[in-house]
Amino acid sequence: MSTQQNNLFKNSFAENYNFVEKVLVQGDSRYLDPHSADILAHFLSENAITTTEHKIPLLIEPTNKELEKINEPQKLAKYIAKILLISEGFSDAEIFFERNFGDDRPDVAALNSSKEIFVECFSCRVNKVIDYLSQNRALWVLTSGSYPWDKNPLTEQIKLIEFKKGQNWNLVFNEFKAKQSKILESIKNPLDNL
Repeated sequence: MSTQQNNLFKNSFAENYNFVEKVLVQGDSRYLDPHSADILAHFLSENAITTTEHKIPLLIEPTNKELEKINEPQKLAKYIAKILLISEGFSDAEIFFERNFGDDRPDVAALNSSKEIFVECFSCRVNKVIDYLSQNRALWVLTSGSYPWDKNPLTEQIKLIEFKKGQNWNLVFNEFKAKQSKILESIKNPLDNL
């Protein structure tokens, strides 16, 4: 897997916001969440989260046997994620599909004693980025597009965007948690007046 660009977010807040929608929402209105997109764009603008875009290498189209243990939806994208995770040193036994990890259910997860990577295939909830990173998990998002075995692609090729903690993570995350706490404290419970 080759790296195309590092730290894509040296842009304005508006450009970061548009990037968040392009990479995470990908046109799927079910995942449109302007509040979470604002928060994530702020993290990106403040260098609390960095990204790397990886070009996916040419792969051979998988056989039905290779796809047997991978669930729908996004079966082919999950297969690509599995191949990329294996190239990062994970074994088959360390890669899981659609499995719950506490409150999280990534499309693909790879866990071993040294690192954890969660992969979302195509659109996903915007707030997953901060959720996963706060648990010391890296997040990869596969964008929609042509598969790396397509001979005559009609769309841009699928890409991998990797999200990681940036140098200002602790500062920005602590500010974010403090704001959340103040909001929760300000919410009045009707039972308090009884």
